[in-house]
Amino acid sequence: MPPTPANRRQRPGCEDAAGSGRLGIHGRRRGGRGIRAGTAEPPRAGPRRRLAWLLLADRDSRLRRIVSQPFQLVARVEGAARRHVPDFVAVREDGLVTVVDVKPRRRLADEKVAFTFAWTGQVATAHGWAFEVFSEPDGHAPRRVLA
Repeated sequence: MPPTPANRRQRPGCEDAAGSGRLGIHGRRRGGRGIRAGTAEPPRAGPRRRLAWLLLADRDSRLRRIVSQPFQLVARVEGAARRHVPDFVAVREDGLVTVVDVKPRRRLADEKVAFTFAWTGQVATAHGWAFEVFSEPDGHAPRRVLA
């Protein structure tokens, strides 16, 4: 029998949010604003940051396609196999492919993040693609985009 609101088991702490219509199966949020199910925390900033990039990219008339988490890059770097899934790939009408990673500005100085973005950029360039890292826009950009 497929899960229905009446017979679906809820994750602990999610029972009160199950009937809101804003949760997918297993109590996961499907988007929008508000409090995450089962916690008193606001939604994580990562999805909002990715949404900000999407909204800004949507204004670029040269873009023909955007794909979210399209593939896993695998490369041998410094003798070890490395793996990374970029946040987006955008394709412009002239055929330029741009690999996009979204990361908070405060994390860009982290050694591991910088190392990952360095080799990701090298792999992208080797394929003839561009590589872009997007962080928080200035405080007024989302309002201008949403207006």
